Amino acid sequence: MDLDFLKQSQLSRRTFVRSCAAEAATLAAGSLWGLTPAGRTPQTGPAQLLFALNQDWLFGGKVDPNAKEGQIDDSTFTKVTLPHCVAKLSWQDWDAASWQDLFLYRRHFFVPKEFTNGRVFVRFDGVMVSTDASVNGTPLPTHQGGYLPFTYELTSLLKTSGNVLDLKVDGRFQNVPPEGSPRGTHAVDYYLPGGIIRGASLYAMPQVFLSDVFAKPVDVLKSTRRVEIACSIDAAVAAHGPAHLEAKLIYPRTIPLVFISGLAPSALLSIAGIEWSTRIF
Repeated sequence: MDLDFLKQSQLSRRTFVRSCAAEAATLAAGSLWGLTPAGRTPQTGPAQLLFALNQDWLFGGKVDPNAKEGQIDDSTFTKVTLPHCVAKLSWQDWDAASWQDLFLYRRHFFVPKEFTNGRVFVRFDGVMVSTDASVNGTPLPTHQGGYLPFTYELTSLLKTSGNVLDLKVDGRFQNVPPEGSPRGTHAVDYYLPGGIIRGASLYAMPQVFLSDVFAKPVDVLKSTRRVEIACSIDAAVAAHGPAHLEAKLIYPRTIPLVFISGLAPSALLSIAGIEWSTRIF
């Protein structure tokens, strides 16, 4: 790194904040972060492999209370594409009673060969209002709330072929966001029909990866302004030794501004009067 350039460069507050925003987006993408065992050469590039699951869903309508788990015939189900609503909607006069029930979605899928040796997850970007999912007959934790995405790890539940993902979607008015008024559906000024209201995807990650990355500008109007970076390490296997955590903060002209390398759990570096820090918890 050209330290003379850094010493001569003067960052305005606006440039500093813009740099922080760009760094936060880059960290979330994961392309500049790596957790590498000490003494090994880090690999570059995105760690995540993604496979869209928006096509070829089967919609079974209302759940049959007498049906037994694992014995539900889907030959009469309707093929749908996400996003999908459990009720047909017109331009006006929506009837909330049409989605106040429990509905079943199913997706048959295979695991792409590129996912071999990786940890496999399924992500839903939004399901209204709560979800009970199962994979190959194994139930997964209930998710409540229609606005936030949620993820399940499927690694230990998958078969080499013929995987089945079932979603029981509860579209009834519930005391969870974005609903919750004790006065019921007529108390809200908008309707939230049940269904898988956003996209879904299957993705694979390495056995150890960084998650929940957050870059926070601190004291941006002071000479002690800095960026604090917090993240979690999701590890399915034990580390064989100390690991290095590396981060790059990119200047708007894509000139490397700061490079931090240190042993976890923390690293701290001060250059050109600006302090940059990383934290892991």
